[in-house]
Amino acid sequence: MFGVPIDLEPDRLKDFHGEFSAVSVGGATLGELKASSYVVSRTARDIGRRAGNTIWIAQQVRGSAWIDAGKERVHAVPENSYGISHSDIA
Repeated sequence: MFGVPIDLEPDRLKDFHGEFSAVSVGGATLGELKASSYVVSRTARDIGRRAGNTIWIAQQVRGSAWIDAGKERVHAVPENSYGISHSDIA
């Protein structure tokens, strides 16, 4: 669904926890991801491997997030806020 690798320092690996679940709802997939903090990056190649024309809506439930979308597009996502993106944005 997400199609991206996560980057985690080797010394943090033993403390990392992550869960993912997904269910189909009509023509959409509703996914839930719960995880310890981590770094993720998407390249144009990552994006190209996944189906396109997908809208992504997320709620940052606990803590804050920092999204660097490249090309000087940086977004802070505060706790309890929502983020919306599109799969074809590199």
